[in-house]
Amino acid sequence: MELKGKVESNTTDVSDIHVINTRKNQATITNQYGYFRIKASVNDTLWFSAIQFDKSFLVVDDKIIESESVTVALEESLTELDEVVVTPYNLSGNLHMDIQSMKFKPTVSSTSLRLPNAEVKPLSLNERKLFLAMQEQLLHRLIDEITGHNKKLRNSVSLDKLEKEIQTIRNSYPDSLYKERLKIPSEKIDDFIYYCAVDTIFNSTVQSRDKLKIWSFLERKSLAYRKNNYLD
Repeated sequence: MELKGKVESNTTDVSDIHVINTRKNQATITNQYGYFRIKASVNDTLWFSAIQFDKSFLVVDDKIIESESVTVALEESLTELDEVVVTPYNLSGNLHMDIQSMKFKPTVSSTSLRLPNAEVKPLSLNERKLFLAMQEQLLHRLIDEITGHNKKLRNSVSLDKLEKEIQTIRNSYPDSLYKERLKIPSEKIDDFIYYCAVDTIFNSTVQSRDKLKIWSFLERKSLAYRKNNYLD
């Protein structure tokens, strides 16, 4: 079914927020008032992502399907600094000159101190939550599985990895290539990358780390994206 939804925020513009159904590999964006429409079923996960907000996800349940609508409140993630003082470091504002003149002390880390397990990669917050949840007593694990708690945590870990892959693609090529070779306007580049992310071969393409293969994938997707958005 098609689910109607609205994104709300007390302080920030709610237009152009990406809404992704990770289970159905479909995506859309909110209009200037925060409204959106997307196909969804029970147990689908909707992911809400925008630079100005903390990432948020919603598991569609029976009540949402029955009401055929949902309202999601997002929290602003940007923090503005009142003042940045650089004078104690005698910086000129010229990055090349400042780097040459600055003296750096050796970095103190678990690796430099040769501590045990220094090379072990730390778990992300969602991975730690999942690990702790799976260490609970059998009864608690069964209850969590029934209520869908552990499933939500697994989805969170999956979304973290998807976000990293999206950033990998975004940073692999300069904006000039997206604009000149793929004909994607500057303001549409991020939206285009999220459009690519819902493709079923997106993960395997990014994980190949083959830039020629990734670029070929982007070229194919750009044709469909420009057609769907009337950019040609």
